[in-house]
Amino acid sequence: METEIMLAAGPSFRLPDLTGVAKGITATTPPTLRQKAVYFDTA
Repeated sequence: METEIMLAAGPSFRLPDLTGVAKGITATTPPTLRQKAVYFDTA
């Protein structure tokens, strides 16, 4: 049997600075992406 649970961080959660966690890796904010979906009614 498979069980699915949903977890969420509280509103005060802040990701700690991860810069320097591993040599040669820098943590940055990912760019904002916009997606668009088009629906075609085939009925």
